[in-house]
Amino acid sequence: MACPSSRFALLVLILIFNATPASACRGPLRSFEENLAMAGTVFVGRISAVKAHRAGPGAADDEGVAITFVVERYWKGEGSAAVTVFAGTDSCGFARGGQRAVGEKWLILAGAGPRVSTSLLSGNVWLEDEYHQSMGQKIPAQLGRRLGSGRVPRTP
Repeated sequence: MACPSSRFALLVLILIFNATPASACRGPLRSFEENLAMAGTVFVGRISAVKAHRAGPGAADDEGVAITFVVERYWKGEGSAAVTVFAGTDSCGFARGGQRAVGEKWLILAGAGPRVSTSLLSGNVWLEDEYHQSMGQKIPAQLGRRLGSGRVPRTP
């Protein structure tokens, strides 16, 4: 039989590891391939601007940032040389806490439509930081073959 102090220590550990902040990101964890299939916009680009964004008065759920990317290659979407992606700053937001910097390079998997948006659950891959240092993350080889070489965006 365990002594009371070891039971207490076990209970504390269980509570610590099971404690989840109320703002924790929860959602379906899909494979990269599933996220890729669901995405309407897929490109590799570098962040050129990050601006606070709010849809309008009383739209607290829609607070976030508008992140403009200079597109290097694209696979799905309009094929523009620049794409603005809207992202939340909440726990599931791609710009969580506003933490995105000009110069970062990303593989972005986002929705399609007039307002392209993405989140932490979309399967984006951070390729380089703003100082052009590799983040050590690459597009998985199997998916890279599936994506193919992509297309160069059209210039205005």
